[in-house]
Amino acid sequence: MSERICAVIVTYFPDVPQLHALVDNLRSQVNQVLVVDNSGEEHPCPEFQSCVCVEVICNSTNRGVATAHNQGIQWAKERFFTHVLLMDQDSLPETDMVAGLLSVEKKLLALGKRVAAVGPTVLDAKTRIAEPLLAVQGGRVLPQQCSETTGYCEVAYLISSGCLIRQQILSETGLMDEGLFIDLVDVEWGLRCRKKGFVQYVSCGVQQFHSIGVKKDIAPGYYTITRHSPLRMYYQYRNFLLIARRYRCSPFGWFFYHLLRRLLPRILLFPLLFSPRLQYIIMICRGVRDGIAGVDGKYNRTDKVPV
Repeated sequence: MSERICAVIVTYFPDVPQLHALVDNLRSQVNQVLVVDNSGEEHPCPEFQSCVCVEVICNSTNRGVATAHNQGIQWAKERFFTHVLLMDQDSLPETDMVAGLLSVEKKLLALGKRVAAVGPTVLDAKTRIAEPLLAVQGGRVLPQQCSETTGYCEVAYLISSGCLIRQQILSETGLMDEGLFIDLVDVEWGLRCRKKGFVQYVSCGVQQFHSIGVKKDIAPGYYTITRHSPLRMYYQYRNFLLIARRYRCSPFGWFFYHLLRRLLPRILLFPLLFSPRLQYIIMICRGVRDGIAGVDGKYNRTDKVPV
């Protein structure tokens, strides 16, 4: 069967010129572009009236990244697309990214590998520095180097943006967990794939630029922290605990790494470095509270945060 690829772009109050640049980039690489907009009724839905092969789903409220991905995946499945390419609005792939991902996927499948998904090398849009490649080996999280010989690298998980997935795999592993709403959705799906014996890979020959929060150097050359909003901190702490409960901290190496490298520094440094300090403390505490209690879904905004 020849490949038919649908790119699914999830948007939330997008920068219109940036979104159009992404759509134009992808139109030459895939068969169909689908935009799933989560901005809600208070924001005009993106329009692409002059664009061929671009469709838009406008959600009346923010339904979360996981639900938007699932809407796109289901839409593509009903129209018999063989693959989905998940994309964020603040990413920009190289013009040959999809061809490179497909080439590596075919190579891996020919070698008998159980491929869950293939993604690009991701570079920070501002610094042009590549995001680290990590794999879990023997209970430890170890940095990986892309192999110029093989052209691919096994990783613990891929960020969702730029992730090329076969519909067949989604039928076997299930869709994205909508209860997580946003943050660590890609990690949970990667852990689920791993549990079922599927592996994720990075294609070494293709790149994608991606914006992730606002970076701040804590110890230049040694440690950089990425700033997110207090609400995002809620989801990151809550979802980490929800996933840890679900998978019983297995693989232990990844959970220990994420706790030590990501969560503990943020709970200590965010209230010191960033305003509004009180909101950061409250939202992190509420994330921990709801993670322990097993609360998922969209954050209940009636749980007021002092200004």
